[in-house]
Amino acid sequence: MGKTFAQAVAGVALALAFVSSPGRAQEAPSDLQTYQNERFGFTLRYPALFEPAPPPETGDGQTFITEDGRAKIVTYAALNTQAYTLSTYRRTLLANYDGYNLLDYQPRGKTWFVLSGFRGDRIFYEKVMFSCGDRVINVLAISFPTEEKPVYEPIVEQIEDDFKPGRGRDTPPNC
Repeated sequence: MGKTFAQAVAGVALALAFVSSPGRAQEAPSDLQTYQNERFGFTLRYPALFEPAPPPETGDGQTFITEDGRAKIVTYAALNTQAYTLSTYRRTLLANYDGYNLLDYQPRGKTWFVLSGFRGDRIFYEKVMFSCGDRVINVLAISFPTEEKPVYEPIVEQIEDDFKPGRGRDTPPNC
C-alpha cells in the first residue's frame, strides 16, 4: 500500500480535528481520488485514506480499504437481468440477506434507496441506484467501526454525494 502508517494517522487526525473542533462545521476530505468503472461507467470519488484492493476479474466494481483494514468501500454495478423494480430489489435484499435487521436510516428517491444501520460493532451504509432506464443496478457500500462515526460520517457523505452512474462498455444502448 502506498501510504505510510504516519500518513494514514495524519489523515485520520485531520478528519478528527474537523469533526471535533467547537464551532467548526464538519468538512469532507479534500484529498479525493477518482475511480471510474470502465465496464458500467459509474464514478466514485474517495479520500486517499482508502486504497484500492486488487480488482475482481469481472470488472464490475472495486473495493477500497483503509490501511488498518477497519473501514471499507465496495462499489459495483450489474445488469438488471431479472427486471427488478427499485422496490422489488429493496425487498429482495431485506428478505434474502442477513444484516438488515438494525436499520436506522432508509431514505428513498425515484431511482435510488439507502439502507444504513448497525451490524455488530460496525456501521454500514449502502446506496443502490438504478440507471439506464432501470437496466443497470449501481451499488455503493461503506462500513466502518461504530466508535469511529465522527471520523467517517463526513467521508460517507462526500462519497455518497459524488457516487454517480454512467455509461461504460457494457451498459445497454441508449443509456
